[in-house]
Amino acid sequence: MKKIFEFLNKHQIPGFRTRYKWKSTLAIIGYSLIVLFSLIMWGGHGLLSGLIWACVLIGLVFIFSNYRGILSFIPNLISKNKNTKISPYVALVIFSLIIIGGIAMCHSTETVTPKDSNNTEQAKSDKEIQKENEKADEEAQEEAKKQKEKKEKEYKQQILDNSTKIVDSIGYIIIFIANNKNEQYWTNKEKMTFSEYLADIKSCHTSAEKMDVPEKFKETHKIYLKGTKKYSDAMELIRQAFNEGVTYKADQANKLMSEGQEYMFQAMDKMFY
Repeated sequence: MKKIFEFLNKHQIPGFRTRYKWKSTLAIIGYSLIVLFSLIMWGGHGLLSGLIWACVLIGLVFIFSNYRGILSFIPNLISKNKNTKISPYVALVIFSLIIIGGIAMCHSTETVTPKDSNNTEQAKSDKEIQKENEKADEEAQEEAKKQKEKKEKEYKQQILDNSTKIVDSIGYIIIFIANNKNEQYWTNKEKMTFSEYLADIKSCHTSAEKMDVPEKFKETHKIYLKGTKKYSDAMELIRQAFNEGVTYKADQANKLMSEGQEYMFQAMDKMFY
């Protein structure tokens, strides 16, 4: 910022020549207003109009502030008599009013002159089309919002159903083992029932992988999948433990289920709370 002010001071830009803060502040406000006004004219009457106004206004600022002695090039007018000479400043004021008045008249003729009523009708038609487009955009956005909310609601219901199936299946396994403690004497039907419970939990992980996940829950779903994968792996260890009679695999399965439960609770807490 300091370098900018040094540059403006070096080139004697009006408002920054004396390094008085109050003058610099006024200059910043003044130039900002000129830029704003020029942008408004650009928006209302086109780029050329905006550029003309910017050049005229900035030019007048430079002339009235006698930038680099520019007034010395503007001769006193009307009379050679010193008492009746018109000051360059007065001449500039008159000249400025003529220029600004001329530009204003051009704008007014541009808007009032009927390049026939076709222009007005076309303008009205364009505005109506614009309103219709804006309305259509709003309706499209509203519909997209509804679809997004619907998709999120359906996804959360799928997660609830999947999680409930896991919990129920584990409950069935616990009850089944409690009622059939000696697996050495299980019948083929009992073994098949036990395998089906294990397969149900493993299928829950597969179902979770295939879910259509809304953008809002992408990261949370990754955490949820870690949990279902832990449960799936635990079921395989339980199957091996019962088939091979190895107790340490059952312990490993319990550990995996505890980790899986923690991941699933973490994910569901983010989804629902």
